[in-house]
Amino acid sequence: MKKQCDLISSAGQTVQISNKLLPLKLYQIMKDLYTFDTSLDNARHTYDLVCESYNNIFRQIGINIGDVGTIGGLMSHEYHYVSDIGEDTILQCPSCNFSINQSHTFLLDTKYSQPLEAMFIEQNKPTPMVMSCFGLGLNRIITLVVEILSINDEMRWPVKLASYTVCIIPPKAGSKEESTSAYIEQLFKIFFYKRNIDTILDDRLHYTIGKRLVFVRRLNYLSLAKRQHNRFLYLIPLFEIHDVNNSTYHELSLDQMNDYFNNINVKD
Repeated sequence: MKKQCDLISSAGQTVQISNKLLPLKLYQIMKDLYTFDTSLDNARHTYDLVCESYNNIFRQIGINIGDVGTIGGLMSHEYHYVSDIGEDTILQCPSCNFSINQSHTFLLDTKYSQPLEAMFIEQNKPTPMVMSCFGLGLNRIITLVVEILSINDEMRWPVKLASYTVCIIPPKAGSKEESTSAYIEQLFKIFFYKRNIDTILDDRLHYTIGKRLVFVRRLNYLSLAKRQHNRFLYLIPLFEIHDVNNSTYHELSLDQMNDYFNNINVKD
């Protein structure tokens, strides 16, 4: 925090920082955000905007984060998720649970900016900036989502964090199902070209479908399509759809697959 104020102070010694340049937001490599405003009211507005952004992030990745409220200072908040693997203890009911601290926000006023001379010019007079700082625990968020969503044999991720939504697994090279690889382009049309669903092709054709299916389940893809060979009972090829996060399985034709993806939302 001192480094950020020193940076502003050093800048102010060479260039007069006008109130027109504020609010100023500095984002550092450690994923912390530092903001500087002209007044406490403006700083509260910035503070509320960042807190709402944090809430939106947690909502989009599907984590129910609890805000334990002010913990000290002019205004500050911590965001926790109740979990058996956490380090903190929160009294929230007759039983005590461990909690993972996911983020924090602090409205600091001029506590640091005044003694460190982080100033802006207002009416030709140096005035301390009103400062806030914010931090997201990215490593803890990743640990948390894996912990609460995954099962023994599958690493599961929220849709917003999954590296790909759909993985297409073609048949093993030289297998009797190899001819159905001709449908890869049609599958990409269904997923990527028509619906803009991020899709990856598992082209490790020296592995069987089953072995690659195990790999994919461990690598966090939300859904995947597995090629199904023509069976004597069917006049058209069928494809297996494994929805990893919802533990569902379907055998569908290409037309049925179109209908299936028309009726689900894989973006949320």
